[in-house]
Amino acid sequence: MRNFRNLLVFFIPIGVLSACKDVRGVNCLVAYPPAFDVTVRDQAGSSQALGSVLTFTWGSNRYQDSTLTDSLHVRGGGPGVSYDIQVAKRYYRDTLISGVYARDLGCGNAGLGVTVPVVLSLVASAPPVRSLYLLPPQVLLDRGKPPFVFAPVLDANAGLSRSVRWSIAGDTGSVAFDATSGTLTYRCLPKSGYLTMTATSLADSSVVATAAVAVQGHPAASNDPPCG
Repeated sequence: MRNFRNLLVFFIPIGVLSACKDVRGVNCLVAYPPAFDVTVRDQAGSSQALGSVLTFTWGSNRYQDSTLTDSLHVRGGGPGVSYDIQVAKRYYRDTLISGVYARDLGCGNAGLGVTVPVVLSLVASAPPVRSLYLLPPQVLLDRGKPPFVFAPVLDANAGLSRSVRWSIAGDTGSVAFDATSGTLTYRCLPKSGYLTMTATSLADSSVVATAAVAVQGHPAASNDPPCG
């Protein structure tokens, strides 16, 4: 049986590494948390961070950041540097925020995070339904946890249906699936299961989103009790 516990890998941003001296005067590396919280919305106030790519530029340097797990916030950048932040998203006009700065209070003491509000506007040729994401994009089901429902995030014109059609593929015997709500209920089996959850926009069937589901089998180790 595959080692299921090694299946899911999540990216955790640690911010920016900075060299400094500790209280003894010894050089050290400090991992600062992201200094900027860029909130990305459209003109109607809807969250639009998903699918957005942020380019942080300072001097001749640049790097990019994005999110797969938050529909509003993209966090990045480090303290003590003045950045130009460009936000780009398909079907929207690029937006540039210039000269944003977060204080650096010295070795391991970044100043308060800076919120950078960004409002995107659609290009004239944007289709009425533009994107669909499932949050979270990966999930682990195990015994002792309640039924799970993914959150679909649809970017579409006002007045269009926000509903989706759900489907599931893979080791479907390891869950009970409610196709109306997209609810997954864990079923304990001796073997781990691997599934793909799919949501399809009812307003435009060409717009789909998928998420990975992993289901832990039991026993997973010699001291793990089997399914009851």
